[in-house]
Amino acid sequence: MTGHTHHGRILGDGRRAARFILTESLLFLIMITLQSSVFARLPIFGGVPDLCYLALLLIAYFCGKEVGAVTGIAVGFAVEALCSQGIALLPIVYLFCGYLCGYFTRAIAQKRLVPFLSVAAVALPIRLAVTLIYVCLTYDQIYLLEILFKILLPQFFATAVFLPILFFPIRWICRWMEKA
Repeated sequence: MTGHTHHGRILGDGRRAARFILTESLLFLIMITLQSSVFARLPIFGGVPDLCYLALLLIAYFCGKEVGAVTGIAVGFAVEALCSQGIALLPIVYLFCGYLCGYFTRAIAQKRLVPFLSVAAVALPIRLAVTLIYVCLTYDQIYLLEILFKILLPQFFATAVFLPILFFPIRWICRWMEKA
């Protein structure tokens, strides 16, 4: 099933769209809470995983480019509002990545973990580039090796750990929403 057909099924009916938006909102509220509260205090591999970005990519992967784009901009604004220091790049980046993930994966008939890993291999460095921009705009003196080993690589590995963990519950949610 292509993302476009899935998008039409989920958002075509008003009640179904409302259920989808409510479910998505609850999912991202949990992700933002875990990301900003739990993992900010208990980092994994020295970094905080970007659970919202992974959840966004997964929703775009399962639901298509339109849902990915709309979810991306909404989640980007939510993360910026709740977790940021005032630089607002995430809504644009999340919009872009949500759309592209849905667009380029629309031809994948069987939405399985291994194809998603290849999508994540492209998408995670984009998120790391945004982190690098944030760091460069925040600090006066920049030491690239220090940033790489203390910020970027820990964030990458902490986020990558959650790829298979989030894949199956979000796939189930998207399938459930399609059938509801």
